[in-house]
Amino acid sequence: MGSGEVWTHSVAPATPTPHPGVLAGTLTGVLTQTQVTVHRLAPDLNRDEWCRGLAGLDLDSCEVLKRDSESCVVATAIMGRAVVIKSHRRRGMVRGLRSWLGLSRDDRQWRGAELLQDVGIPTAEPLALVTRTMEGGRPEGLLVLERLTGPTLLEVLAGGEMGVRQEHALAREAGRIVGRLALAGIVNRDAKPSNWIVTSADPQHPGLALIDTVGVRRGSNPLGMLASMYIEALGTGCPPRRTLIMRCLLSAGGLAWKPVDTAPRWRAHGAWHMIAKFVNAHGDPRPRIDPLAPPRSEA
Repeated sequence: MGSGEVWTHSVAPATPTPHPGVLAGTLTGVLTQTQVTVHRLAPDLNRDEWCRGLAGLDLDSCEVLKRDSESCVVATAIMGRAVVIKSHRRRGMVRGLRSWLGLSRDDRQWRGAELLQDVGIPTAEPLALVTRTMEGGRPEGLLVLERLTGPTLLEVLAGGEMGVRQEHALAREAGRIVGRLALAGIVNRDAKPSNWIVTSADPQHPGLALIDTVGVRRGSNPLGMLASMYIEALGTGCPPRRTLIMRCLLSAGGLAWKPVDTAPRWRAHGAWHMIAKFVNAHGDPRPRIDPLAPPRSEA
């Protein structure tokens, strides 16, 4: 799908009954114009069907997963597919120019997901990136992603409800993914555990997928990724036990620390000492927005 392709959809009023989030014009019976500008679209999707679905979507009726002053993340279904939608207002000339040049945060997240897919790391598939403008309203960016089912790795750490074998398997799987990223020359600058989805807790076949991939890019910093995972868990009061840390580091392999001629366990202990320096240099580990807190409602 080429960048900047415009598709305009007219949303007709279904009923004159007002409800939260109705489109402008429904109370008077006036036909409302909604313009959808397609920037990116997964190749297997029908453009007209998805533009129609996004043009008429009422975000206020969707399940809210996260909300702040600038954006909102909701879950819903479009064309029979469970999706997550990141919505934010496009404000200012600089942000508009960055979006037009393909340099926006949404564009970076899309490219980050593609990098992970290229090396076989599970992630939420990006489906559509559009700008939606309702008549008389501000443009808003919509990034549509596949919805992955399961708790986050942070929620698993905080809940403490999984068995020891499940926890050990997930720790090893997290380390394995970090090791694979390091070998592929890819770094995730936002590898905190709230950005990992546990897709399977089966001790024989554990599954983890990375979400919010805006920080994924070419580079190498496996110790920084491991430190990021620990810092958020520490700041939310649920740091992993030492046994889980060691299993994660041993699974990651000798990719990030030296010397390589020492025994694996000593390499893991050396890595942990270096990670501790990252953590101490970071300062206060408490996140600005608690990822374990329920989403805030709008004021």
